[in-house]
Amino acid sequence: MRKPSLPIETKPDHLPTETNLGRQTTEIKPDHLTTETEADHQTSEADADHLLTETKPGRQATDSQKMATTAGEALAEGKADKVVVLEVQGLTLIADYFVIASAPNQRHVRALADRVLEELSKTRKPHHIEGYEGGLWVLMDYGDFVVHVFREQERAFYGLERLWGDAPRVEIG
Repeated sequence: MRKPSLPIETKPDHLPTETNLGRQTTEIKPDHLTTETEADHQTSEADADHLLTETKPGRQATDSQKMATTAGEALAEGKADKVVVLEVQGLTLIADYFVIASAPNQRHVRALADRVLEELSKTRKPHHIEGYEGGLWVLMDYGDFVVHVFREQERAFYGLERLWGDAPRVEIG
């Protein structure tokens, strides 16, 4: 009588895999990844200068901070409630800044999201937008900053400001 074979567990190429001998781990890289060189990481002073803009005397702001505050200003102009920009850089790898705002209803949430998209479309497009159709929590991921527009009840429930309470606040406008 033949024993039933056990299913073989497969993993995507980009995840670490274990060998059967000695539980050693090996990393398999997909073919489309290229090898980086030191030259890929070198940035000239001219390249670095365009990433910084002057905000206050003696203080530099990154391009991401400027874009996050621009999103915050667009939300404030759209009559969003309690607009907050949090600097989460150093606290998480998700983003450098979170822009958080709320509105009393779903229609206003979507209108605020549209306002941010329109304002930032001149220079940036989001990598991903989540929750627009429902209008309860719209998340716009720009890579280095994330814009969260909540309906008031969802903002109170999820409490991102409590979760990221250690993050310094950035002034807008």
